[in-house]
Amino acid sequence: MNWRRPAWWFLHRVKGRFSQEAGAALFQGLRIRLTLWYCGVLGAALVLFSVVLYFGAQYFLINPIENNAARHADAHVGQLLTSPFPASACSTFNTRGPFGSPPPDLGQSMTELVACFDQNGNLVRNDSTPYLPSAFLSNNLAKTVLQTGQENSDFVNVGGSLGQVYRYAEVVPSPTGNGYLGVVVIGETVQEQENALNLLLTLLLSVGGVALLGAGAGGLFLANRALSPARLAWTNQQRFIADAAHELRTPLTLLRADAEVL
Repeated sequence: MNWRRPAWWFLHRVKGRFSQEAGAALFQGLRIRLTLWYCGVLGAALVLFSVVLYFGAQYFLINPIENNAARHADAHVGQLLTSPFPASACSTFNTRGPFGSPPPDLGQSMTELVACFDQNGNLVRNDSTPYLPSAFLSNNLAKTVLQTGQENSDFVNVGGSLGQVYRYAEVVPSPTGNGYLGVVVIGETVQEQENALNLLLTLLLSVGGVALLGAGAGGLFLANRALSPARLAWTNQQRFIADAAHELRTPLTLLRADAEVL
């Protein structure tokens, strides 16, 4: 009867080891799933916060420039209606050029560009035209406005020190009410605002990535701590089952040995 005990004890140890491995796999899966939930909720919150912050900053940085361009276009259109396409109404005033500071009655900014187009979408040249970037002088926006009769805007990269420029185009209605005299295009540089938005986007992506990595590491730690009572209960349950099986198997082994002797 002594040779039976080591064999049974070995099987008992193997079964206990398999039970521990099954329990470890179970709790490891729970840890991972809980951590993924933590990271998913945090990631959704970060994305929502980042989207609101980015577009809010974009609105407060770009919207004043759009409003200024619209007001300046109205001022130029009013001047053009008194005398069609005078040189002063279509001139660009910029400290980088030879025209000095803008006149206060037009309210032009120090980085404002002005271009005029006729009723066919052709550029009306003046003394400031050679100093304007070619990308700004593109007539695609003017033709679109002439076709629709509605104000329109876009962004173009003119390069150099101006960089990204916001263009706003407005039609000049004919005094007779038939057709249009042309189009006034106002340009405002938004390169500084674009740089600020790009920096904000980089910071949001960097901070968000670091936060998610930290949430993953912290989530694994917290999930491990949270599952400690359940893991202890599992271990105690497996120990109880093993002890009960041992207590039941020993009398059965004795009865079997007695039956074999008989």
